[in-house]
Amino acid sequence: MATELMGAYEHRTIVQDAVHGVIPLNAKEYELLQTPFLRRIHEVKQLGLAHLVFPSATHSRLDHSLGVMHLAWRMAKKAVEAAVRSSEVCAALFKSCDNSSYSSFLQVARLAGLLHDIGHMPFSHMGEDSIEAIATYKLQRRREEYGKFHELYTNAFMRALEERHGKGDLALYLEAARSALFSNDWDVAEKIRLKREALALVRRIMSDYIVDADRLDYLVRDARFSGIVYGYIDIDRMVESLEVRAEVTGGGRRASMEISQKALQAVEDMFDARYKMYKTLYFHHKLGGIKVAVNRVFWLIQEKWSYVRPPGAPDGFEELLDPLKLAELIADGTFYFDDNDAMSMIKALGVRGGREGKRWASALLHDRSLLPISLIKRPEEIASKVESWGPKVGEELVKIVQGDAFEGIWDRSLKRVMGERAEVSVEKDVQRIYERSAGDAESSLYTERSLYVRSLMDVASAPLVFVYAFSEDEGVHRRLYDRRQELRRAFQEELVEELKRALRA
Repeated sequence: MATELMGAYEHRTIVQDAVHGVIPLNAKEYELLQTPFLRRIHEVKQLGLAHLVFPSATHSRLDHSLGVMHLAWRMAKKAVEAAVRSSEVCAALFKSCDNSSYSSFLQVARLAGLLHDIGHMPFSHMGEDSIEAIATYKLQRRREEYGKFHELYTNAFMRALEERHGKGDLALYLEAARSALFSNDWDVAEKIRLKREALALVRRIMSDYIVDADRLDYLVRDARFSGIVYGYIDIDRMVESLEVRAEVTGGGRRASMEISQKALQAVEDMFDARYKMYKTLYFHHKLGGIKVAVNRVFWLIQEKWSYVRPPGAPDGFEELLDPLKLAELIADGTFYFDDNDAMSMIKALGVRGGREGKRWASALLHDRSLLPISLIKRPEEIASKVESWGPKVGEELVKIVQGDAFEGIWDRSLKRVMGERAEVSVEKDVQRIYERSAGDAESSLYTERSLYVRSLMDVASAPLVFVYAFSEDEGVHRRLYDRRQELRRAFQEELVEELKRALRA
């Protein structure tokens, strides 16, 4: 393995990984792993607090990042192999067809994989909604200024790593990896013997809507550590079947990467795994309730910051959420804002946050009965009560849940069970496993080749509706929890009746 092209630096060591086996590291990657930014995501769990439901799901963002780096490298090597065989592919990607250019390309792909998630906040996606709302409101940021919220921090942290490494080659590779992930300003490519198209291909490797290094790793890794069987897909088959070609366009040569027809079965299995993993794990109704609680807790932390602020943290919670300020704190080793820090704040909230703080801290620390109650555990619960089910019915259900009729449905349900309008709140969420508008162009290749993928996309694009009930008052919530089955039944009956009326209209 040490004789393979490992990027721009010499082989340094290996790590043993539960998914990919041996993952090699070169000297500079090993050095980056010792920085506070990479040490930090070792303490950020990949699936947030999912271990409260799936006890073995304790793997970290660092585990995943190493896996993505390894897969990005393997996928990038397919481009290098194609460039060795084809002068047209080489001309599309590289300034010169030699190991120096190839090594630079592989290094950028490896760094993009290793660093793509270093900006994740505590509990990963579970607390993003509240943290984003607090940060964007307090810092006067507009939603259109960034893509995924954690990318604000990843971008800032990668810039900090660039500054840490001065003006040497590593800083240029870091800049190129950051540009490939987040920017269309790819002038840095020229400085490391690449063409701009090479950075475009790294972006494709990292964030294709259908098959990319990120998705291939997290589906398998999350399945393995959660104990769910659906995510086991043939990664080797898909990677080895990648084909890279050069196409002549009006602006020059463009490199394309796609999976060959002979690996279609593996692609179908991947789509199937993705669909089932979302339904079974990522959109699990109990994890949705935990997510509601996590977001409620972060709002309370912001409100009661002076009581829960840990040593080393700034005077205001919103100041901590400033990407540049947090990057500075992490670089100095002053404060990391990882899962451990967040959990210490939650424990402090339980002691010094008053009745409300104690109520929500207890829900996450030791008392599951205080978590929000899912009124729809599975979409099939509603579908089975309607004579016919299809995308239009699902969309009608979304209109009801998000519209004016919902308040009446909820009031009638609560009165049937509690006998009064108790101090109970509801949180509504609509999710889709597959967003058609985001990936139609990228997915067309697979839908044209496979009727199975096409039909699966139709099913996966249907909306999934979740509703959670909770009370800020611990006593009220416990009464609600004791009657959760009655409440769930009453709510679904009222919802289905409203849905049937809407369908008849």
